[in-house]
Amino acid sequence: MTDEESRRTGIVRWYSLEHDVGVISMGTISVWVYRSSIRDPKRKLSPGEEVEFTLGHSRKGPMARSVVRVSTKTDEDIIARALKMIDEMQW
Repeated sequence: MTDEESRRTGIVRWYSLEHDVGVISMGTISVWVYRSSIRDPKRKLSPGEEVEFTLGHSRKGPMARSVVRVSTKTDEDIIARALKMIDEMQW
């Protein structure tokens, strides 16, 4: 299996700069994302961003590796997507 075949896409559910950890959603499956796995100089993600990554495993469960943004979204797009995700959550 090549690296390109193992790449997956998902949406950032949340990301904490304070704790350097977040969650990426792939439909009904969620995976952890750690700051060290983000391939961006700022190493920061925002809720609602679409990302591409390789699936790996950690002590806490599935985790994302080699995380990159699929496309650059405007702040308004990110906020709209995050609000939609919040609306869809079952509290």
